[in-house]
Formats: sequence, structure tokens, C-alpha cells
Amino acid sequence: MTIDSLEQQIAPLREAMLQAVDAYWPNRMDMHRGELIEAFRKLCIRIGQQQSSGQKAPIAYIHFSFLRTWLLQDRVIYSIEAYDDRWYVDRNECLELLELPWLYPLLQSFKQDLGHALFRQVPDTEIDAIVLREFTVLHQYIREWIRSLVPELIALPEFLAIERADVLRIRAGEFKDFSEQLWMEDCTDRQAAELKSWLEEKRSSDCMNSDLRGLDLSGGQYEGIDLRYSHCSGGDFSGSNFQGSICVGTDFSGSKLTGADFSQSLLYDANFSGCDLSSAKLAEAVGGARFFHEGMVLGFYGIDFSNANLQGANLLFADLAGAEFQGANLSGALILKQDALQWNLSEEQRRSITWMEEDESGVPVPVQVQLRE
Repeated sequence: MTIDSLEQQIAPLREAMLQAVDAYWPNRMDMHRGELIEAFRKLCIRIGQQQSSGQKAPIAYIHFSFLRTWLLQDRVIYSIEAYDDRWYVDRNECLELLELPWLYPLLQSFKQDLGHALFRQVPDTEIDAIVLREFTVLHQYIREWIRSLVPELIALPEFLAIERADVLRIRAGEFKDFSEQLWMEDCTDRQAAELKSWLEEKRSSDCMNSDLRGLDLSGGQYEGIDLRYSHCSGGDFSGSNFQGSICVGTDFSGSKLTGADFSQSLLYDANFSGCDLSSAKLAEAVGGARFFHEGMVLGFYGIDFSNANLQGANLLFADLAGAEFQGANLSGALILKQDALQWNLSEEQRRSITWMEEDESGVPVPVQVQLRE
């Protein structure tokens, strides 16, 4: 069987598994949040015990890792490991296990369907290899579930009591293999001016997952920067140019972003709650409905503009379907008439918006929109 014909067999089964796990997101997964939090709490207790006995240095890495060997034994188990700044060279084992039995039926169904589709076409060992490879379809949801719970995890008294390195990273992925960063706590002495110059260099993926909380980085030329999943809450980015940037999952909550330019930027899952975005530009920004492509997902939560000040902001041609606008000030914001019913807005917000429509030459001009009384 050729690679192309094999992929043709796998693709619809992958899509079925994707739709099945998507039905779990997020409410059915959150029913099990207590299990994850408890496992993390136990890990922190274990870390504290080892540090008290001198067996563990300050923690620099915490990993959530799926275990392939258990997948082949019909169990979905993640290990949560703690390492010092030597990372995998740290041989003082410190881990807890987290089993997710409620997810295994989805993988089991995929495996059974795969066995039927490829019966006598590939050996069983190849089917096992495909199952292990395709587990990433489920893992991406688990990864985002963990990411959503990180604020609660790092607020636990047991976590706050452990000794942490100046830079702590929380990651998720395969055990001692590829992983992605979910959180970074950077307690090093950081100078805003130096960080601003570094960010303006826009070195490929260097800026991803950065800890930029509470800093004055206003007036920056950050065009095209990749700040995905960075933590920028409580900062000052007023007057900054983020045009064409990647801010997927970036947390700007509570930041000053007056006059900032996010035109043509990727904003899936960005958090702008409580931000001052007055006179900001978000024209042609993209971050609307969840996007699926070959088993991968972009846009798990939607953009959050709750309680943000968007007075006078330019949102023309922006794809913000599904964004949260509860409590947001949209007075004088420029929005296309065609989006009037696609966005979740209150009647008060609709009345305060400056609705626009393209004229014959394609130029947006103000227009009246009939609203319910």
C-alpha cells in the first residue's frame, strides 16, 4: 500500500476521532478538572518533600507527558514530572501519574475502525504505529485543557511553597520527546528598554511563550512578530505596531493598548479582557470560528474582549465570529454592517457602534442599521 492510499484510508477516521473529542470540549473535559489539579498538587507536595531533604534543586521545568507504552496497553496516562535547570539530565525522579480513562474509548474506536479499514493490508505493528502517531489529535485538546487550568495550578499553596528557578517552564507533549511550552515564569532582572529592543528584532520563534507581564513596552515596532502564547498581561503596549503579527493565545488581559495596530494579525484565542483598546486598529485581523485542518485545530476558546474598552477602534473586515464582547465598550467602533448578526453583541453595544458598508468603489462608509427596539 502506498503512502498516499494509506493516508486516504486514515483521513476520514482521523476526522471522526477529531469530531468525537471536539464534542468533549470544553465542558465534558472540565468535569474532570479536579483530577488534574489533585495530581498536580500531589506533585508539588512530592517536590517539597524532596527539596526539604536536599534531593531536589529549584524547579525549572514541569512536564505533562503522554506515555506511549501505556497507550499500547489500552490506557491513556500522562506523567507530570519536575526537573531542575538541568532538565532531562536531572536524574532525581519526581513525578505523578494522571490517568484519563474517559478519553480512551475515543482512541479505541479509532483503533477498531482502523483495523477494519486496513484488514490484511498492513501488519498489526503498523496499525499500532498509526494509533500512536494519531494520538496527537487527542493530545492537542488535552494540551489546551491543561493550558486553561495553569492559572489555577500556579495559584495552589503547594505550588507557591516549592523552590523555583528564576525561569520556570510548564510544558506538555510526549515523554522525553517533542513538547510545547504552556507557561513561563521569568523572575530574572528584566529591563523594559532591553526587552523592547529584543522584541523589535523579531527573531523567528524566539519571542514565543515569553513572560512580558507588567512591562512598559509602548511605542514598539513589533510588526510581524510571533508572540503566540506569550503572557503580556498588565503591560503598556500603547501606540505599538503589531501589524501582521501572530498573537495566537497571547494574554494581553488588563493591558494598555490604546492606538495599537493589530491589523491583519492572527488573534485566535487571544485574551484582551479588561484592556484599553481605544482607537486601536484590528482591521482584517483573523481569529473567528474554530479552524480544522488535517486533524489539527486552531481556535479553542475564541477571542476574549470582555470588559475591554474598544471605543473608536477599527474592526473593519475583521473575522471575530464567536468572540466574547460581554461588558465591552464599543462606542464609535467601526464595524461592517454584514457583521451585525454574526457577532455576539448586546443591543446597547449595537446602538453605540458606527456601522459601515462598502460603497460602489469598495470604500467603507457610515450606514444606518435597523435595530430592535
